[in-house]
Amino acid sequence: MKKLLLLSLSIITFCVIIYSLTIRSEKQINKVERKSYKIVKNEAEETPEARARFVEERFLYEYYRQVNPISGDIPKVQKELELDRSIKAKLKINSNSRAIETSFVNRGPSNLGGRTRALVIDRSDNTGNTIIAGGVSSGVFKTTNGGANWTKVSSNDEIHNVTAIVQDPRPGEELTWYYGTGESIGNSASLRGSTYYGQGIWKSTDGGNTWTQMPSTASNQTSYDSDFDFILNLAIHPNTGDLYAAVAGKIKRFNGTIWHDEIVNSSISSSRHTDVVITTGGRVYAGFSGTNDTDIEGVWTSVNGVGGWTRISDGIFTPAGRVVMALAPSNQDKLYVLFNNGKRSDCNDPIPAIEADLWMWNQSNSTFTDFSSKLPDETGCSDGNDPFAIQGGYDLVVSVKPNSENFVVIGGTNAYKKTNITTDGTFTRIGGYDNPDNYAIYAKGGGDRHHPDIHAMVFNPFNTDVLFTGTDGGVHKTTNVRAPIVAWTSLNNNYQTFQYYHVGMDPMSGSDIVMGGAQDNGTTVGGVDWGMPDKTTHFSYVGGDGVSVGISRDDACLPFFVGYQSGFIYRDCPTGEEITPDGSDSQFVTLFHLDQDNNNALYYAGKGELYRTINATAVTTLNWDNLGTLPGFGVADEDEWIQTFSTSWGVYNSASSFLLMGGDNGHIYRLDDPQ
Repeated sequence: MKKLLLLSLSIITFCVIIYSLTIRSEKQINKVERKSYKIVKNEAEETPEARARFVEERFLYEYYRQVNPISGDIPKVQKELELDRSIKAKLKINSNSRAIETSFVNRGPSNLGGRTRALVIDRSDNTGNTIIAGGVSSGVFKTTNGGANWTKVSSNDEIHNVTAIVQDPRPGEELTWYYGTGESIGNSASLRGSTYYGQGIWKSTDGGNTWTQMPSTASNQTSYDSDFDFILNLAIHPNTGDLYAAVAGKIKRFNGTIWHDEIVNSSISSSRHTDVVITTGGRVYAGFSGTNDTDIEGVWTSVNGVGGWTRISDGIFTPAGRVVMALAPSNQDKLYVLFNNGKRSDCNDPIPAIEADLWMWNQSNSTFTDFSSKLPDETGCSDGNDPFAIQGGYDLVVSVKPNSENFVVIGGTNAYKKTNITTDGTFTRIGGYDNPDNYAIYAKGGGDRHHPDIHAMVFNPFNTDVLFTGTDGGVHKTTNVRAPIVAWTSLNNNYQTFQYYHVGMDPMSGSDIVMGGAQDNGTTVGGVDWGMPDKTTHFSYVGGDGVSVGISRDDACLPFFVGYQSGFIYRDCPTGEEITPDGSDSQFVTLFHLDQDNNNALYYAGKGELYRTINATAVTTLNWDNLGTLPGFGVADEDEWIQTFSTSWGVYNSASSFLLMGGDNGHIYRLDDPQ
């Protein structure tokens, strides 16, 4: 295996530390502005505030890919043209013109998964093998063999950012499904004009095989102009079949004809997170995030979900952020409520704080019980890992074992369980990071690696020892959640939900080696010529946030150039080492470019400064050429930065070769004779 595999062990640990400790920002962007935050090399102890800024930079990266630099808007017409052109690329344009018929081959990864917020087991298949899941950056997938293989069932022409899925629970109506779109927490959705806005709710009447949009939920997908831009959860009333939608600041009900507002926050914005669950008897519970709106925050209930709402948490607790809920299937008088308490798990504090509170409502006697003291605070401390961390509510979930009203599982950065919440001690770690002291990935009991950042925890109703999770790393399953050491199996088998920033190909003719830098999932490499079993299986090469990549044929050892967020770049051979230009400053998604035909030349963007080497295989941090700042560019937040590179094709020729550079304010520069 290549030399970087040794180096990557240390890189992965540091990268995961940097990313995982972030607290997702919910800042709204009101003009074209930028904030940048430099990671200080070798400074292992960043503050939680600094780590929070990494996520903001992720958001801004997506924003600057699309914003009009003059108006500050992402034009709706431009997004419509993109969709129109993608459709026409498959069709005859007119009788005399035809789109180029290019044949595309899937390159995966077929064995790795991305962020999954919604997962539902089909109640009409008592084997528990039929599951529908949704990726935030990919669409809806269905499996009928327990995750051994997935098929994408949402059209490529449909909106992909799936955040909620529900099946009709009524006998004879199980073929009816809905999924909701739009992620309002921890994503570019918090930025004005982002394409991560949803486009309403989609419906299936054939068991989730085909889907159509509910016309009443359509929106323009380019601005926050509709209640259905962000769907946090969906539920169907077991008696009436009414569809309930937890949207930003509201609980809405669809009676088959029109939508009704059941509960409305007096101050509506995308940061008002909600939740909704319904008992088998028809009682509806609603949760509202704490947003200083004292008239609405907390937990509400209605005996039938049509008016008559009462706030049951009033005077008991006040959430400081997102609220999530779960009913105990075996005793639906019990409702568990997990919410952001506004604290931060900072290891620099004398007593690091648990970031959430957990309460249980008992409808039979109208009382709440506080179980917050049971939340995990293990021996040791690591920011964003232990004590219990939820990254501002980005990852927050609670679920109850179907046959045991006291067996509770929760998720934040990590996954935890408690066999009996009334008698046991604190929750036990069962997934995410390996332990409270570092950021190695959980892979205990001989099982597969289990990804941190937990968004869904779903028990199999037909075998209650089986638990599924949806995380930033896709879908996983344990067959025995009761085991002293829980082992996981990855179900990311053609569950293709990755989001790539950059992709690189082996420049050697005939080679099938590819690399990619992915959002929140590091850098992957694939290809039979690299030793993988097929063209779609990938190997996780480096952790952190993936960035630019490059594959070189300038040396027989086949150097790979990889990196991670905020400037770092590494070369794996002939010597594996960091080669980040000394003194450089970088944007969040590190940008560099390996000349595709002349692999000796490597270019690096230090924001508005251009760095170059013509000895890429031997360059160190100290011997790059700093070619200076492009005219009108710079390294300050208000300056224009380099956003893309391109080099001319063919053997290098000083008279005809050039380098193109594009900036985020729309300027393009050409450098002739770039070597």
